[in-house]
Amino acid sequence: MSFVRTFILYIPRDSFIHRLDPATKLIIMLTLSIQALVIAEPISGAVVFVVSMLFFLAANLPLGVLRATLKYWVATMVIIWITYTYSYSGQGSVLWQYGWLRLTDYSVLLAFTVMFRLFSVVTLALLLYCSTTQRDIIAGFRKLGMPYLLTFVFALAIRTLSVLYSDYNRIREAQMARALEMEKGRFFERLKKHVYLMGPLIVTALSRVEAMSASIESRAFRVKKAGKRTFYYVTHMRTVDYVIAGSLLLETVAFLVLRYLYGYFTVPWLLSMIP
Repeated sequence: MSFVRTFILYIPRDSFIHRLDPATKLIIMLTLSIQALVIAEPISGAVVFVVSMLFFLAANLPLGVLRATLKYWVATMVIIWITYTYSYSGQGSVLWQYGWLRLTDYSVLLAFTVMFRLFSVVTLALLLYCSTTQRDIIAGFRKLGMPYLLTFVFALAIRTLSVLYSDYNRIREAQMARALEMEKGRFFERLKKHVYLMGPLIVTALSRVEAMSASIESRAFRVKKAGKRTFYYVTHMRTVDYVIAGSLLLETVAFLVLRYLYGYFTVPWLLSMIP
């Protein structure tokens, strides 16, 4: 059986999204993330978030992946509301006021915009991580024309993260087998117990770095003098990949033109549309 190293969150499924070319999945994440970041009003931002969710559902991934991040979403929503409603309380028409507390239409719409923006980016990142292996993601970056040096560094970084995550779980289970109760106690007490994990984890990481360095040096690996490379693993795009990638690229270009040349997709533009 061949072994393919995967991302930390990779979930194998026989879904439409899993069967897409990795370059297409990268284009989905990049284009929709750009649209989410460019849009500055909540209606279009909500549309981008819905499209991101539809892609996530098309991947047949368990909603528990999103549910696991829900508590962070709620905390982020509270921080966004407090920050934006206070910082932009002097702009727009007043909707509600109690003493020095003030809500305006501009601050409320902007807060919703930032929320949808954040949720879209997180959903797209989870979609990529859960539906794509490391090997596929590197093949996708190569196909998109990323320089080999950046591709190599990125591949090394994500491989190190996945290995460190596995080492962390193994060391944690070993310490719990020695009666270290990681889940009991107050927050700072549980945090203090992680010190017993950091020592072995750092030693293991340094050992892996030394082995990797020796392996690279023994193979006389050179990035700048590599010349034209060929690869054993190559992916091929199908018609559906070209249709999805081309449609999203054209849509993103249209969004950028309308946003920066004509001033669409902003809170003042949306308020001008409301009677």
